[in-house]
Amino acid sequence: MALRLLLTVVCLVGMTSAVTKPTGCSYSLGVFTCDYSVNTSSFDINYPAELTIQCQTGGGGLMTLAADSFTNLGYYNNIRIINCEFTAMPASSFANFGTVNYFSLEGGNMDNVDKDALLGLNVQKDSALPTPLGEFAMIDVDLVPGGLPAVPLDMFSTTTMVTKLTLDNNPFTYIPDNIFGSMPALGQVSMAGINWECTCNNLWWRDYVNSNGISFISPSTCTLPTSFYGQSTYSYYSRVCDNGLDCDGGKVPAVDFGGVTCLTALQITIYVFAILGFFGAGAALGLAIHTKRQIGGAGGAGAKPGGMRPKRMSSNRIKNAPGSKPPNGTARPPGGSRKAFN
Repeated sequence: MALRLLLTVVCLVGMTSAVTKPTGCSYSLGVFTCDYSVNTSSFDINYPAELTIQCQTGGGGLMTLAADSFTNLGYYNNIRIINCEFTAMPASSFANFGTVNYFSLEGGNMDNVDKDALLGLNVQKDSALPTPLGEFAMIDVDLVPGGLPAVPLDMFSTTTMVTKLTLDNNPFTYIPDNIFGSMPALGQVSMAGINWECTCNNLWWRDYVNSNGISFISPSTCTLPTSFYGQSTYSYYSRVCDNGLDCDGGKVPAVDFGGVTCLTALQITIYVFAILGFFGAGAALGLAIHTKRQIGGAGGAGAKPGGMRPKRMSSNRIKNAPGSKPPNGTARPPGGSRKAFN
């Protein structure tokens, strides 16, 4: 499919530098106007369609965007903008790219950024591509005038698919309560180099990341109050704000046992039956031992006092009755009388 494309980007270049323009583009008074005819059906499906805009470094790569700067460029999968110094970034600056697999701003700086500058740009992993990414990256970009002095509550309201958020080395001292509530896919947060103003309200995120399975991968230290200067936010929160265990925060109601642990009703039931079973087994063992002793005592009741048993007479000492056969080992003496040999 052939597309007629018009790309207009305002670039302020040094007057002493030679202007190099790509084929299909014209240049006049700092404005490049490019009119292309692209046949997208000839694209190699083994490679993502990628657009790279690399500005001249050394102060010659100033760029001003408009809402229609990238009209008809929605067929690109990966977008890279390198070393560009944006003098302005109005609302919907990149909306004409639509949904992309990868978008990055690398180097350069950004000034006068509208809060809706990224409105209309969707970054989503494209499983049909050889390298599905679903990644938005800002690498070594200077935010003029020096970072984020404050974080608006709705700053991440449309970033529902972001999994990793890095806000390192910014001048803000706290973030609004529940700012991550609109980011269900968030799994990792880094906020290194922040001078935290430590209060129980400002450190709400400590409980939030723990309760929502989010990894907080950076160190965090307090600047205020002065009594906690240089100490970790964890130290402040655990000593000042921690009110014990949150036994009602789980899916199953639980009971707080003196701030030591939380036990659900099912766990308590199991432990009670285990204790009853232990004592029951002990009682059964004691009863078995007692019964065995009683049976042993009853077996010896027929013995005479003193432990002496009656003697049995040896058969060879008993005189045989008349007419009876002599026992083995006896002989008949003369005269017909029989005596037993001792």
